[in-house]
Amino acid sequence: MALRHVVRRGGGVMTSTAVKQVTRGGGGPPQPPFARNKPVDYQLDENHELIWDDGVAPETTIDFDAPHMSKSEAFAWWSGGLAFFAGMLGLVTLSDPESKREAVPRAATLPATAFDPRDLFKAEEGEAAGEDEEEEEEEEEEEEEDE
Repeated sequence: MALRHVVRRGGGVMTSTAVKQVTRGGGGPPQPPFARNKPVDYQLDENHELIWDDGVAPETTIDFDAPHMSKSEAFAWWSGGLAFFAGMLGLVTLSDPESKREAVPRAATLPATAFDPRDLFKAEEGEAAGEDEEEEEEEEEEEEEDE
């Protein structure tokens, strides 16, 4: 039984490359996965920024995936897509989604907000919002004191 285990593992014999790797510390750094291009040693063209160059396979930054399609055909497809979604919006609007709502509207359940941002724009020029309320409260207090 023990002999069968040793034979399956190669008989305990290591190949010469395995021995070299163990004795030399692993065989050195791993090789890069792709063949690398030479570094650029000349002045680059003005439009070189439009090329994605990672040192392996340069390619243009802007992909032209459909050079066989004309601009008018592309515009027709784009317009058709917009028309499709506009048509879907029209169908949803015509179906009256508010009448199909099963939940109570938010305004019926939530209290009125204490701070309404629209009040900021109602103040007169030169006065900050909220000063009118303070003045009204002071006037009411004075009237109560007078009585």
